[in-house]
Amino acid sequence: MPYHVVSANEQYCVFKDGEPEALQCYQSMDKALAYLTALNIATSDETKATYIAPQAVADNAQRALDVRATKPPSQQGMTAVGLARANQLANREPVSFETVRRMVAYFDRHEIDKEGATWSEQGKGWQAWYGWGGDEGRAWARRIVEENSMATKASRRHSESDMEALRMAAYHNRETMKALRTVGYDGMKPKSATKAIDESTILNERQIVMYDMYESVVEEYGVFDKGIGANGAHYIGAEGNPFAAEGMACKNCVFYLANRCEIVEGDIEEDALCKLWIIPESALIAEAPVEEEAEEMVEEMAEEMTEEMTEEAEAMVEEPVEEGVASAHMDDEEKALDNTATINKEAVKRFARRLLGVK
Repeated sequence: MPYHVVSANEQYCVFKDGEPEALQCYQSMDKALAYLTALNIATSDETKATYIAPQAVADNAQRALDVRATKPPSQQGMTAVGLARANQLANREPVSFETVRRMVAYFDRHEIDKEGATWSEQGKGWQAWYGWGGDEGRAWARRIVEENSMATKASRRHSESDMEALRMAAYHNRETMKALRTVGYDGMKPKSATKAIDESTILNERQIVMYDMYESVVEEYGVFDKGIGANGAHYIGAEGNPFAAEGMACKNCVFYLANRCEIVEGDIEEDALCKLWIIPESALIAEAPVEEEAEEMVEEMAEEMTEEMTEEAEAMVEEPVEEGVASAHMDDEEKALDNTATINKEAVKRFARRLLGVK
């Protein structure tokens, strides 16, 4: 086992073998042992279902990073996620099967980039293609996906030893959860499991989940079209985008790259927009109306609302009464109805401010 418990100063601390600092300390041996058990079970198969890129793939990724570094910012390719992927492949870090599937999906979507005008100049499309491993990366990823496809798995019969391995995996999973709950595991997804994002592109947790979701949808069903149908992104061109000045434009979206989009087909204008945008908070400019403009808007809306309410109240006063009602009673009723026609304009203004979102 790569972990052990040491008792010192009335505490029980869990250490990783060969490491001087404790991972966690507890007041009781039971909790320390439970944590140790969870660690050993959780890490016993950590190398399974991961893949190391061949050297040719790593060389392509490193070449893309080197070329990108020589280009001016306006000619540097790769999205934040693509840049993280290039570093991962270049360093030959283990990648999951899910990542390999995304590589296949990326290459399938971006085959057309080879026809781009800047391909021969090692432009943005070239950098992105090689950053994901190039042709060698595509061949490697496709081979892994094919070997793990459902059709391939369905063609095989589970031997008794394979089934026993599946049973043990399920058993270990249950035991891991028991041990983790014993030491206070909160059930939340670890922050380290979120997508690697370049420092210049900070997404919140909701946006990271959205990114994963859109990537998965595109991998399964293909890219969105630009239309307004069920498979459409509701794309509007730059001229029709009223929010470009506030930063809500394709050029700021994490999917945008050199007049193309990771998940929407066709040429994409920088200042265009679609319903699938994921834009970092730092790129969005939410300008509140200046004080004088806001007050004018409040006055105008309050005036319109007051007029409408007054007209409705006066209409109530003018409604005919039944014959036989004494005139004295009519005077009292008209007076009461007149009071309902007196509108509190300040209250209307406060309501208008809430509607407009101004103070």
